[in-house]
Amino acid sequence: MQEYRTEGIIAGVSGCWNAAKIKELWGDDYGAVKLPTYTCAGQQIQMSSFKGYKYMAVNAYTKYPEWANKLAQWFTNEDNQKLRFEMKNAGPANKAAAADDAVKKVPAIMAVMDQAQYGKLQRVGNSYWDAATEFGEKMAAGNPDNTDLQEIMDNLVAGITQSVAE
Repeated sequence: MQEYRTEGIIAGVSGCWNAAKIKELWGDDYGAVKLPTYTCAGQQIQMSSFKGYKYMAVNAYTKYPEWANKLAQWFTNEDNQKLRFEMKNAGPANKAAAADDAVKKVPAIMAVMDQAQYGKLQRVGNSYWDAATEFGEKMAAGNPDNTDLQEIMDNLVAGITQSVAE
């Protein structure tokens, strides 16, 4: 389990997957908003983000297509999406479940909705996130093993540009 340290942190950039833990740690001090703008060369620039969804697919070549479709429908039906929201505070993909007033009261989900117009469709695999996590953790720790900075950057680039198929 990832360790969370919050002392001295007043703001951060994360996603809905961390919202419940952050709310637990920060209590009443927790909130969420879309990413801010910044000024570059005299122009206001809106920060961008990845956006995407959890994909539910059925293998067209399965021996049991009816059962595969039933399973996909079960995962994505309104009741199960509401249950997933209640248990994990995760934004429902099912439109009827997403329309529930309780969903609109979750700051992280509303921030994602506000940010969506500025997001780019996520087309990266786990190699991107693994490399970004390793880089971020090393930098946050102050590069404790004094790894050469060029080596750190080379490892980051190699990780984020790795083929999704690998």
